[in-house]
Amino acid sequence: MARSLTDQEYRMAFTATLSPKQGIAEQEREFYVPVTEEVRGADLCQRLLDVVDLTLGDAVTLVTGPRGSGKTSELLRFGQTLKINRKFLYTDITDYLRPSEPLDPARLLTGIVAGLVSGIAKAGRDYLDIDTRSPWNRLRRFVKRLDVTGVDASFELGAEPVKATSTVHIALNDSPTFRDALGKAMSQNRANFREEMLGIVKSLTDKLAETGRTPVLVVDSLDHFRGNSDQNSTNSYERVRTSLETVFADFREELSLPGVHVLYSVPSYLQCSWANTRQLLNIKVLTQSGDPFEPGLAQLQAILEKRAPKDGGLARLLDGERLQRVLINSGGMFRDLFRLASEVVYNASSLPASDQAVYDAMTNCRRDILGGPTGTAREQMDLLAAIADNPDYLPRRDELSDFEWLETLGAIVRYPDGPKGYWLSVHPLLRDVVADSRKYAQPTP
Repeated sequence: MARSLTDQEYRMAFTATLSPKQGIAEQEREFYVPVTEEVRGADLCQRLLDVVDLTLGDAVTLVTGPRGSGKTSELLRFGQTLKINRKFLYTDITDYLRPSEPLDPARLLTGIVAGLVSGIAKAGRDYLDIDTRSPWNRLRRFVKRLDVTGVDASFELGAEPVKATSTVHIALNDSPTFRDALGKAMSQNRANFREEMLGIVKSLTDKLAETGRTPVLVVDSLDHFRGNSDQNSTNSYERVRTSLETVFADFREELSLPGVHVLYSVPSYLQCSWANTRQLLNIKVLTQSGDPFEPGLAQLQAILEKRAPKDGGLARLLDGERLQRVLINSGGMFRDLFRLASEVVYNASSLPASDQAVYDAMTNCRRDILGGPTGTAREQMDLLAAIADNPDYLPRRDELSDFEWLETLGAIVRYPDGPKGYWLSVHPLLRDVVADSRKYAQPTP
């Protein structure tokens, strides 16, 4: 008979499974739990399958939704389903670009090309043993022509294309000289820059399409691009937001890659008239009247149960009302569900976790959502109060920046079943904070 885990061993085993992403890595597929349309609206994976199957040739689809809602998990689930009859590749653009900086089309396109080549190289035999050395060499020669001292050496590891990925990452992120030279090359001769980059893409997608069906590439994490709250900073929220909007408004020819259907994961605020858009919502944990939504809570409980050590299951850590509090206060966001559960594990000196351990976990997560040590501005608290009063609230033009910033932080969540396909809610962790803020609101002169 197997020895039972000690409390410490149980906590260690549970912590190891609480990834911030829901079952997307190879070793985590055993943790995947399907999410029903009742608790999150339309099945994103099925919607994407329909879009791809009904689209002829290359195309672009945008995937939007609040951060922490599980977009990456759904995109990779879509990829696993898609692999049955067509080629699928995935790249995380933050491997090449810093999400705290404004986005520029030259670096974005270069990062996409690098991610595509690297993805094929890593996939090996699954992708027809395509030789990726030639594309890397084309990229190296292009960079060399920019004549930026030292940067061309970043591509000298091309003998093994997979190894070249990290060195391209360094060049794109850490060399201002290289970034400037890359941007200058595009601005001076956009057509030539585009032809160089898309030529590399086409040399690969022609091989990928040998199955007769258009391959699919996911470019993930553009929704992670956000600046800081200081509007005077070169990396301010407004500048980063504007850069994203500009790229998708003005660079259709660069973002529409030849011979491939591209899926870009982008922020909810991004509007793009020339691309399909599909949205993912949060798992509904509350009704509009504030009552617990039991189907959504059951869904989240099943997700945690799947990750809990078999020795005692989830009930060994959380039982009854404490579990209910964690589920509701996740807001229906995978990121916050796993963060709360992790904090409870850390704080639980004995099992099951005490009320104090759950309270401390909620306090830490609430602090993160509110923006850390700088806190949340009075105007932002007023906006949250307006949303708490009206789930169909439409922000004024002068509130858009604060609205989008708060949604990026996770302070605002979107649940299915509203008149616009969703309704808004203040994150459950913040409801008491928002209510208290009303007591100290300054009277209008």
